Amino acid sequence: MILDSRDNIYGTTQLGGKIGVGTVFEVTATGTETILHSFAGGTGGIFPEAGLIFDTKGNLYSTT
Repeated sequence: MILDSRDNIYGTTQLGGKIGVGTVFEVTATGTETILHSFAGGTGGIFPEAGLIFDTKGNLYSTT
């Protein structure tokens, strides 16, 4: 998991999402959870294992 400058937490799951192959999520400092991306397999990725990183503009990156 990774924390941004506003104390929001971001992470991945290897299971779950629309077809059960993983998600990227955010939990805000107030506890609200949002699924940011649901992996779809193929070129859309499957079963994320790597950690997340931010670039200088605040975009999230990882690999599957």
